[in-house]
Amino acid sequence: MVGKTQRRVAAELIGDLERVYRRSKEANKELKELVASTGTTLMDLHGIGPSGAARLLVEVGDVTRFPNRAHFASWNGTAPITPASSGNHAEIASTVTGPAGPIFVKAASGELSVRSLRYELAATQAIDRHPPAVLWQFESDGWLVVGTEHLPGPHPDLSPGSTDLNLLLAALTALQETPAPGETWFTPAARLEFAHPAMDGETLIHSDLNPANLIVTPLGLRIVDWAWATKAAAWVELALLVPWLIGSGHTAEQAE
Repeated sequence: MVGKTQRRVAAELIGDLERVYRRSKEANKELKELVASTGTTLMDLHGIGPSGAARLLVEVGDVTRFPNRAHFASWNGTAPITPASSGNHAEIASTVTGPAGPIFVKAASGELSVRSLRYELAATQAIDRHPPAVLWQFESDGWLVVGTEHLPGPHPDLSPGSTDLNLLLAALTALQETPAPGETWFTPAARLEFAHPAMDGETLIHSDLNPANLIVTPLGLRIVDWAWATKAAAWVELALLVPWLIGSGHTAEQAE
């Protein structure tokens, strides 16, 4: 008696599964036809079937409600992210494109990297015009996250005869007149690991003007990565620039 009951229940379950399977195939076929009738090419993408395409179409609705592709990318979580080509003071350093356009984002979580990013943030806010403008900042779960103005443009050509040298000269001239507010900055001894009284001063210098930290823009030369900003005599900046000029093709005499 028990065996007959079990066989009967099993047969009913198998019948139910067959009916569900047939109905699923029919529904999938109908859904595929409905999606195709919209003219979308979503199902041409690898990994997207009728149900996935239908869900996307329903959730997006009228795509013209998004002003541009950046707004749409931000809404669906696929905003382009381009990692920085250089720099090692933060765990994350990338250009992120959102509805308002690209911004540069740095984020740090380690003790040393947070301290470095906080220091760079203070330097960036203390100097006018040359660093990227700070747009926002916040801290959460041990992370410090900073969003700054995105600076599009190439790195300068510092080789002999380059017109970019004029941009560098203009930037240096302005930086020579930038005072270091407060007492929170590196000293020459802390930055360079040796000291001389002549190196002490009241100017806030960048101290790492290698071409990767310089960006040519329509408004002149902009300077990024202020993690080594130092309070020193103005001439120290020029002295630290000499090796980079020699590396760009200048003789020692030309660089000086």
